[in-house]
Amino acid sequence: MTNGTEMAARILAFLGFVLLKLALGLDFDGSKNSHARYSNWNASSKGTLSFEFRTTQDRALLMYMDDGGQHDFIELILLDGKLRLRNKIEDDNPVKIDLDTGSKLNDNQWHSVEIVRNYKMTTLSVDGKTKTGTSDGKKNTLVSESDVFFGGIPLEVDLNDLSLPSAMFEPRFTGSIRNIRFGNDEPKLISSQGTKEVRYMCADSSPCKNGGKCIDGNTKLTCDCTGTGYEGDTCSKEIKAIDVEAVMLADGAYYQPMPDAPLDYQDDSVDNYRYQAMSQKKKSQEAVTATFRGSEYFVYDLSGDPISSSHDEITLGFKTHQRSGLLFHTGTGQDYVNLSLKNGAVSLVVNLGSGAFETLVEPLEGTFNDNRWHDVKVTRNLQQQSNIGSAMVTISVDEIFTETGFTQDDFTMLGTDDYIYVGGSPSDADLPGSTITNNFMGCLKQVVYRTIEPQETNLDLSYLAKSNSPKMKAYGNLEFTCNEVSPLDPVTFLTPESYLELPTWTAKKTGTISFDFRTKEDNGLLMYNFGTVEQPDFFACELLDGHLYVMFDLGSGPVKVKATQKPLNDGEWHHVDIQRDGLSGMVVVDSRLSKFSVPAGSSNLGLNSKLYVGGYGTSWSALQLPKEIWSGKLYYGFVGCMRDIYMDGRSLDIAAIAKQQGAVGVGSYCRPMVDQCSSRPCQQGGKCKEGWNRYICDCAKTVFSGKNCEKESTMLTFADGQYLTVSLLGPVQTEAEDITLRFRTASSYGLLLAVTYEGGPQENVLMMEIEAGRLKLTFNPGPGPDFLYGGEGLDDNNWHTVQLRRRGRQLNLRVDDLDVPAIYPFPLGFLW
Repeated sequence: MTNGTEMAARILAFLGFVLLKLALGLDFDGSKNSHARYSNWNASSKGTLSFEFRTTQDRALLMYMDDGGQHDFIELILLDGKLRLRNKIEDDNPVKIDLDTGSKLNDNQWHSVEIVRNYKMTTLSVDGKTKTGTSDGKKNTLVSESDVFFGGIPLEVDLNDLSLPSAMFEPRFTGSIRNIRFGNDEPKLISSQGTKEVRYMCADSSPCKNGGKCIDGNTKLTCDCTGTGYEGDTCSKEIKAIDVEAVMLADGAYYQPMPDAPLDYQDDSVDNYRYQAMSQKKKSQEAVTATFRGSEYFVYDLSGDPISSSHDEITLGFKTHQRSGLLFHTGTGQDYVNLSLKNGAVSLVVNLGSGAFETLVEPLEGTFNDNRWHDVKVTRNLQQQSNIGSAMVTISVDEIFTETGFTQDDFTMLGTDDYIYVGGSPSDADLPGSTITNNFMGCLKQVVYRTIEPQETNLDLSYLAKSNSPKMKAYGNLEFTCNEVSPLDPVTFLTPESYLELPTWTAKKTGTISFDFRTKEDNGLLMYNFGTVEQPDFFACELLDGHLYVMFDLGSGPVKVKATQKPLNDGEWHHVDIQRDGLSGMVVVDSRLSKFSVPAGSSNLGLNSKLYVGGYGTSWSALQLPKEIWSGKLYYGFVGCMRDIYMDGRSLDIAAIAKQQGAVGVGSYCRPMVDQCSSRPCQQGGKCKEGWNRYICDCAKTVFSGKNCEKESTMLTFADGQYLTVSLLGPVQTEAEDITLRFRTASSYGLLLAVTYEGGPQENVLMMEIEAGRLKLTFNPGPGPDFLYGGEGLDDNNWHTVQLRRRGRQLNLRVDDLDVPAIYPFPLGFLW
């Protein structure tokens, strides 16, 4: 081998070693069988095992090994945030070492662990703090036959092969482990499950100076300079003592332009403006807190003083019962930062012109809307090369729950020349990147936006709002203290006839409505709002066969949107967000987006009636409803729970409204009950189906009716030439029908049912008849008749059941227990 070749080989070997050294970490997801299995650690008399870990769990199995199920074992677990080591040699009492470092180890920070075996002595060290235990038996060597398990024990391991079977049932570890060493050697990873390999570059060499904290990213690292007095990529730039125009200083003073005042302060970087220091001793004052009740928010005007930043941070504290609400937003178009609470988690969306970075921070247990204070910090730092770069974005909640990512790499910096919104806005749905449509309800404290590079600003937005800064405008009845904001109680619609009347949705040009619901029932009218007879615009939302549909008509024709791919009647909570802007809009159901557009024409939605929720009320007849609202036409009121109704970002206390209206069949609670059909309430062969806190008896295949199929149905007997006519009050247009009838006859021919419009188009007809002992269905909504045949020998003088079900273009016919296949979809039409 030549010298050049030898040198290249050495370089490649070195690079391989470096890459191997960087890939020393495993992330454990804590799933049912997550674990990492390493080769045997020979620590019979002497040996050292070391590693580093970080987690937020208070209890988990970190490491286990034994002698194959005889006596000896070493177990290391995290218990109440502290480490506990147990070591047993033969029949001796186990050496138990509980090491209390004086602080919790489940703080999501890295902690170093070392276990040293020295005959009878076992030493545990954590972050340099050491504790030693000694066995009291005669034997001083540990038998180590098993592999070494980190994070959990594989489920395939037989309990009889474990010297400490209880170790199998310790909680699986969720977090990260790196730099595992047996002495100076890196052990072989035999197998793993529920883990992924991660590169931890900070562990090898930290570029951070002056006490800066090194933070690992997916492919690069950054420095957190908080509290060091320095800034910059490596915390090497000393922070100036004074900020610039109209912004808060570290000591609470701020400087205001004073062109006619004596020169109290001059700085070439601000064009020799004159400033007057106005002392506010912020160190001694409490953080400014404000209460938001859904209509309050404040706005900082940046239009006259735009900010461009390559390194900035947002900090705030919040306390709320509310699941979702806007916390902070700045930016327009493709340059924005949006911070919100979404279903109890903290959502961050950042875009700098090249694509959005989105992340969701969730606690390990529960949600952040627990009415306790939580601190949020968002940092963004541009990693720039040749005027183009990528930014590292980090969000942490309570300094424990942290998410880090990188934006795309074809931007330079975030430019802001619009407004900063805190706690809400005139229309949250119109904010770019917004994942929610409602304002915040609860308390916010010390909301601060700080830029670090290329210039320093420090906007204490909470303080500026309280002090009536000319650039700050507050909306609503803001209280600058933290008062209790009670959670909005849900309501239960107990019967199909129960409903609420809410204020009209005045969404002429644009508007949003959002709500949560849960049910086990297939069908129900969720919302309905109508215009006038002269201007029959309408909005409706319904559940059909478990799927959610949204309808609009702005006067130029209706649009009906199916917003789900799978049924929602599973008894779980589902979130619905409806947004409209002119002729277009969107429906978001549990984060699934469906867009729609209405026919060209008027872009105004003219609604005049109350917004009916849960049904259509007593002021309306089902016959008067638009034909597109199938649930209403079929008399399906909603039975289930609803909560968190927001109209154009403002909350509606529906529980309080129900009490004010004395709404019959509406309860101010939501609680699922045990199955109702177990008591077999349906009589006479009726089929029981579970509803929401009720049972539903299907009596179609019996000769009985009533809630429990307990009433004998009225029967009509027809002789030759006899028939019955039922006249409706006026023309009825439908796109959905449910028709059920039972008959018996010895005749091979005869009319069962015909629906026509006297004086109208003769071709509009639905007809069922017996033809040669078979059922014949004639269906003609206008374009031309269609025929279906089903059943045989129906003239046997026995009872037979016919069920017809139509939903728009889909028609289903069932004769007794046999479905009659439709060869092609029927045309969409309506009967007269």
